Amino acid sequence: EAAQQRLSALPPTVTSKAPVLVALGQLALRSRQTARAESLFRQARAADPKSANAAAALGMVYWGRKDLTSADASFKEAAAASPLRSPRRLQYAQFKLQTGDTAKAKRQLGWEPTVKFKELVRIMTEADLELARREAQIAKLPKP
Repeated sequence: EAAQQRLSALPPTVTSKAPVLVALGQLALRSRQTARAESLFRQARAADPKSANAAAALGMVYWGRKDLTSADASFKEAAAASPLRSPRRLQYAQFKLQTGDTAKAKRQLGWEPTVKFKELVRIMTEADLELARREAQIAKLPKP
């Protein structure tokens, strides 16, 4: 609640940025507001079409709905927009492993994941919130 209020209180030039929209979406997911979260993630992707975090967040929404085709496409998009051995590629591989496509997951990363799904979600949410906090701090800096 407090984090959402702080993020929402930021200037519109900041709250319209993909990282803040993803963080707000993550907070909505925690409150079980799936439709609002999906809308925020879509806004984030529109604000930055190359945002791996927005694509991955949409993948989580789709996965939760058991829409594995859309989830796969979103996770694949996030992995493609991320560097090799990044958390987003790990997430795509984890999705493939948990939905039964272990061969593709192993090929994607060249190793087998050791992080449980719930732990991965927690790590990703914390990283998204930290990124939003940093962007908010940057936005407060005086312009040169």
